[in-house]
Amino acid sequence: MRAVVALVRAPLFSVRKPLTYQAAAAFPLPQPSTLVGALACSLAVTYGGVEGVKGDVYVKECCKLVLRELVRATVKPLTPVARSSLTLSRMRTLELGSDKVVRRIERGGRIRDAMIREYFYGRLGLLYVFRDGELASKAVKALYLLERLGDTESCVSVDEVGEGELEPLGEEGVVDTYTPADWVRTVRGAFSLDSMCPEEVAAIVIRKREDIMRRLVKYVLPLREIRENLFAPSPYRVGVREGFSLWSVKLDDVRINVVLPQGGGVERLQ
Repeated sequence: MRAVVALVRAPLFSVRKPLTYQAAAAFPLPQPSTLVGALACSLAVTYGGVEGVKGDVYVKECCKLVLRELVRATVKPLTPVARSSLTLSRMRTLELGSDKVVRRIERGGRIRDAMIREYFYGRLGLLYVFRDGELASKAVKALYLLERLGDTESCVSVDEVGEGELEPLGEEGVVDTYTPADWVRTVRGAFSLDSMCPEEVAAIVIRKREDIMRRLVKYVLPLREIRENLFAPSPYRVGVREGFSLWSVKLDDVRINVVLPQGGGVERLQ
């Protein structure tokens, strides 16, 4: 396995929680499917995407190329993560189409609306673990072009990207990234829980409420609320279930501990 770490500054990022719309609550850390989509976009910009398709199919095929070699995508908060709310006035022209926009303007109608959306900011360590080295080498170059992590306004800046060597830690120890709750048998320390979309959901076009609900997975997050709207990094100690183990990855002075499936990964969407 090969690990790639991207250290990013996220002045404002928002990954909307499923089933919210106008008053949109967001995840305090980018969920796994968001990380896959961000990497797929960076790879497409750097090396070119999938030819012969467009729209949803194009996005799906680009994400599937990542998922075929990906073992895990997760995040370590490198600083406290703060929460704030912004009111955005958004133009709805992309959703309406040019003809409808012209007709609506001629009738004196609105082409924008206000949306209240939750945003977070902090410094993050993005961790991608791959089965082999070819995609890992491409990811190191591509992630320098990462521009967004979440919605359209979620611009980020990349400080550094590099490969880190994986070191085994055994079956019990401290973790500072988020982990699927059903991968661990014991959890101790200060942490939070949230239900997020796993990596493979990035390659699925979801339109219905029931479809997103049945794909959500409960995760243990390395964050604790220290005061209102401010969350501190909070590593927790786990004992993993059979079939999983703890690993450590180091890039310069940043070390990241993560739970990985044994044998090089789990079955992904084909």
